[in-house]
Amino acid sequence: MKFWEIKAAANDNDVSELLIYGEIGEWADVSSADFARELKAITSKVIRVKINSGGGSVFTAQAILSGLKRHSAEIEIYIDGLAASAASVIAMAGKVIMPSNAMMMIHNPGTFTGGESKDFRKAADMLDKIRDTMMAAYSEKTGLDNERIIDIMDAETWLTADDAVELGFADEVEQGLKIAACLQDGQLVVNNQSFDVSKFNKIPSAWAKVPEPKPKQTEQPESSQSAGSQKPKIEKENDPMNLEKLKADHPELYAQVIELGKAEGEAEGVKAERSRIQSIEAMAMPGHDEIVAKAKFETGMTAEALAVEIVKAEKATKANFLNNRQSDASQLNGAADNGVLPTPAGADSKAEAEKEALERVTAAAKKGFNANRRKV
Repeated sequence: MKFWEIKAAANDNDVSELLIYGEIGEWADVSSADFARELKAITSKVIRVKINSGGGSVFTAQAILSGLKRHSAEIEIYIDGLAASAASVIAMAGKVIMPSNAMMMIHNPGTFTGGESKDFRKAADMLDKIRDTMMAAYSEKTGLDNERIIDIMDAETWLTADDAVELGFADEVEQGLKIAACLQDGQLVVNNQSFDVSKFNKIPSAWAKVPEPKPKQTEQPESSQSAGSQKPKIEKENDPMNLEKLKADHPELYAQVIELGKAEGEAEGVKAERSRIQSIEAMAMPGHDEIVAKAKFETGMTAEALAVEIVKAEKATKANFLNNRQSDASQLNGAADNGVLPTPAGADSKAEAEKEALERVTAAAKKGFNANRRKV
């Protein structure tokens, strides 16, 4: 579904309506190319432009503004909630009518850029030129001088209908039509149209709150009603609902909420514990069964903490292995003297003596290695 539309007003062939709802830009909801094509086909004497937009591209807005001003029809602008940023530029195309709690927001243009210092200077110069085109549109509509308009833009000014009329940005306050607006989950919602508030520096205090609950209608007790009177009694419930109020007013519902919370908490706990044990089993190493068992069933240790303990145990095991090997080697001290192996008793020759001594050294080394391997 597109957010803008041009159609003939009901029961009046001399009036066409143009709806600009949503973001303005060639890549967004309202593009100048589509707008120009549709606008060219309108032959009515009056065009009513209805705006509810948080803005967008100034270039697209300027193109739409120029197209409206060149058209032969009389242009009427209705702010159906919000005309902010670039949308306020489009509003300068004709007579502006605002409901009493609609808003118009005017600020300096902005952009995103990157690169070297020369790139930022170029971007700053471009923004100054864009601001000049916006000032020209505002000045032509309001008659205000550039210095006053710059002050309004620098302050990111949110104008009520009365403010806009006083400054010349609007011509008439429309009575009897109210705008529904509030802030919800980081989005400014105006007449069911959502706007991203991150591009605004501030939000009007009248809109930056959740609306109060509607009054609750209850019947009066029969004893308090006069004869023939059946008028209901209106009670306002402005106190927010919390657990204490829920417990006092609806104990059965409170009990159900508590039980539901316990059940959900237990389910989450079981899920978390299962995930912890699975993580431990996935990274457990042979030879550390005792540490792994304690982590699973005694200490409640996480898999990350267990990994640290296993690394410490591995270091200790390797240190013990080196110490034991050094101890075994020390037992062979004296087996050779200045590189000459001692001659064992009963040996027939020097070669046989050296061979027998070498075999004893090799056997002792293997014995020490195998003993340490079993410990690991």
